[in-house]
Amino acid sequence: MKSINYQHPLIREYKLIKKGTDHNRFVVEGLWAYEKLTGSNIKIEYLFVSSDYNQKDKKRIQHLMKISHVVYEISQKNMTRLTSKEKPSNIIMICSKENLTDTFKKVLVLDGLESPGNIGTIFRSCDGAGFDGIFIVNQKAKINQYKVIKASMGGYFNIPWKAFDTIESCAEYLIENDFKILLANPSDSHEKSHLKKVALVVGNERFGLSKTWFNYQHQTVSIPMKGFCDSLNVGVAASILMYEIIKGVQ
Repeated sequence: MKSINYQHPLIREYKLIKKGTDHNRFVVEGLWAYEKLTGSNIKIEYLFVSSDYNQKDKKRIQHLMKISHVVYEISQKNMTRLTSKEKPSNIIMICSKENLTDTFKKVLVLDGLESPGNIGTIFRSCDGAGFDGIFIVNQKAKINQYKVIKASMGGYFNIPWKAFDTIESCAEYLIENDFKILLANPSDSHEKSHLKKVALVVGNERFGLSKTWFNYQHQTVSIPMKGFCDSLNVGVAASILMYEIIKGVQ
C-alpha cells in the first residue's frame, strides 16, 4: 500500500469530485454505507485509508482494500483535514457507477431542485418505493456531490439518473416512450388511474414547476393539506406521491 500526502494531485481531484464536478464519479467518506456499497455494482476506483484506523473496523476495511482498484495510506491528520475535524473518517472512497437508462417504468423528474438534502432524500425514497430512475432538468445542484450521496443513505448507489438539456427534450423522451406525465401541483386534485409507465414531475423548492410542463398532455397530482400550511417540503411530498403512485402502476 502506497502512502499519499496532502499535496498529491489525486487529493486535489478528490476535492473536485466531492463537489460533484465529475458526472460519473462520486465520493463516499467513512463506513456508513459499507453494506450497501459492497452489495451494489459500484466500483471503488481509489481508496484512501487512515494510517491510524480503528481496529474494530479492520475486517471491513481489509475487504474494501481487496475490492478497490488502487489503495493509498494517508495520515490521520490529513484525513481529518479532508473529512471532518469533529468526526473524521477512517477511509475515503472515490467511486463510479454506470447509469443504465433503458428499462424504466417509473421515473421521478426533478425540475430545478436546489437543495442537496432534498435530492438525496428523493434518491432514498425512489429506492424504497421501487422507482426505476431519476431525470433532471434545469439542474441547479450537482447531483453527484457528497451532500447528495450522504443524504441518500445509499439510495444513490441503486438509482440511475439522466440529465436533459431542456424540459422539451425530457418531455419528448417521455412521450415517445409512452410515459404518463404526472405534475405535482399543490393546488390541483386528480382522479386515480392505473398506469403502465409513469413520470412524476416535481418542481423547484421556491418557485414550483416550470410552466413549460403544462404545454404537454399531463395529469396533475396533489397531497391534501388539512392545516395552515399549504405545501410540504419537496422531498417529503415526492416521497408520499411515489408511494401513492406505485399502488396504481401495473
